[in-house]
Parts: sequence; C-alpha cells; structure tokens
Amino acid sequence: MEKALLSSNVRAATLFNVGLRWNPGRPSAVRMPVVMTVAKPGTRSSSQWQAIHADIEAHLKKAIPANPPPVVLEPMHHLTFAAPRSTAPALCVAACELVGGSRDQAMPAAAALHIIRAAAVAHENLP
Repeated sequence: MEKALLSSNVRAATLFNVGLRWNPGRPSAVRMPVVMTVAKPGTRSSSQWQAIHADIEAHLKKAIPANPPPVVLEPMHHLTFAAPRSTAPALCVAACELVGGSRDQAMPAAAALHIIRAAAVAHENLP
C-alpha cells in the first residue's frame, strides 16, 4: 500500500513539478472518528432548512419582475416555483453562514442554483 501511495505521489509531484519528500516515520493514513447526527422531521434543524427555503422563495419572488406581458410572466413563475425543492440552494446559504457570511450575501447564488434546478426539471419533462 505504501509503495502504491508513494508511486502515485511521485507521479503527482512530477505532474505538478513540485518536490516530494518521503517520511517513512509518518503514518500513511490518519484515522479520525466521525460523528454525524441526522435531524428528525419536526426538530429545530428541520425548521431551519424550511426557513432557508422560504427565504430563497421570497428572494426569487422579489427578484423576478412582475412586468407585463403576463403571457411571459405566468409560465416563468410556474416553472420557477413548481419545481421540486433541491438541497443545493439551502446548502449554499448554510455554507455561507458557516464561514461567517450573512444570509443576504448568499441569496443571489442560492436563487441562481434554484433557477438552474428548475430549468433542468423543466427540460427533463419536455416531450
């Protein structure tokens, strides 16, 4: 295993033109315990995700103009808000908050992710 790891590191070091020092005393892999918790529906964590989704929809309703003609506006609203919810926009907002940003900073990117997902769903359902 260490030979295979060393040979792949040498190939990577050669590819990226960086020097490689091998330390035989260093363990090849560090194992750390991972603890994961899954939120049950109806808990506070679940309501946080719902609040993020509600904020994204509110941002989209404010960002999409309500200008005439309604022939264009109504299908656009339907395709945007009828698409199934995706976790990507909410994860975008959560990641921004995790690194110290505000929810308002992440809203344009989260809204864009939602619109991309809505477009993908609409194109999947075309005849």
